[in-house]
Amino acid sequence: MEPVLGLYPAPDVDWVPLCCDDSLWAAQAEAMAPFIHADFERVMYALGSERRYVGLDGLRAFLLDWMAPWIMYRVEMEEASDLGERVLLLNHDRGRREGSTHEVRGRVAAVWTIRDGKIAASMHTPLGPKPSKPWGWRSRRCQKRTWRPSSRR
Repeated sequence: MEPVLGLYPAPDVDWVPLCCDDSLWAAQAEAMAPFIHADFERVMYALGSERRYVGLDGLRAFLLDWMAPWIMYRVEMEEASDLGERVLLLNHDRGRREGSTHEVRGRVAAVWTIRDGKIAASMHTPLGPKPSKPWGWRSRRCQKRTWRPSSRR
C-alpha cells in the first residue's frame, strides 16, 4: 500500500531514523504540517498512567518516546477503512530492541480522527489473536484439569 499523507512511509522504511534524526524529521514534519490540526492530540497509556502529546511537536515527542527502546521499527499498513470523521488503519508492526537479535511482530489498530479536513487525534492499540471461544468458556478437557476444592474431607 502507498504511504498515507507522509504519515505511513513505505513498509521497508525504518521509522527509528525517520523520527529520531533531526534533518529527516524536519522534512517529514514539513510534509505532514498541512495535514495535522494545530491542536492535534495523541494520548499514550502505559502502566496505568496517561501522557498527552499536543500539536506537531507533540507528535514528534510521542514518536521519540515510542521509538526510544527500538533500534529498528517498521510499519506495514494492511487495511484502511473510512469511518466518516475517523479512519481505521490496521497495521503489521515489527521491530528489534537494543541488544536483541529477535524481531518483535504485532498487529496494531490505529484510529485517526479528522476535523476540518486535518488529522486532529490518533489512538493506537495492539490487536491480539482472536480467542477460539468467548471469555470464560472452557472445553470439557480444560474443565477436567481445572482444580476445584474437594467437598470430601
